[in-house]
Amino acid sequence: MLEAIEVQLRRGGPVSSFQLRAGEILGFAGLVGSGRTETVLSILGEYPAARCKIRVDGAEARLRDPADGLARGIGLLPESRKEQGLITAFSILQNVSVNNYGKYRQAHWFIDFKKELASTQAAMEQVRVKAQGPAPASTPCRAATSRRSSSPAG
Repeated sequence: MLEAIEVQLRRGGPVSSFQLRAGEILGFAGLVGSGRTETVLSILGEYPAARCKIRVDGAEARLRDPADGLARGIGLLPESRKEQGLITAFSILQNVSVNNYGKYRQAHWFIDFKKELASTQAAMEQVRVKAQGPAPASTPCRAATSRRSSSPAG
């Protein structure tokens, strides 16, 4: 469980608090500039905050950076996934795997490619990614996407 006890972006500003249990997804609503993204980034250690007191699984924690959050099962789905959530020069396989390479390590320095592929395929099925499959490492992610046109081809 993630418990945000006190999250205050600026001194004198509003203080946010919430609880998020395993499997839950929390969305923030508000006007542009209201601090939605900054609140989450401050919890993940990526944005400076006046106060940021959180607990992870009941113990007080201070996340150093988003990678530390991911290691604890906490992540952010950004507003602009294409600009902030993908490395478009990477394949689907690489984009899914980039934050999970620790799971695929073999003999400390090597990657178990079969395990990586199986895990990526399972993740794609779980979230219903519509693509031919995890493209090979040499195929950019943008090549695995399609664009829809509202006008007939002519």
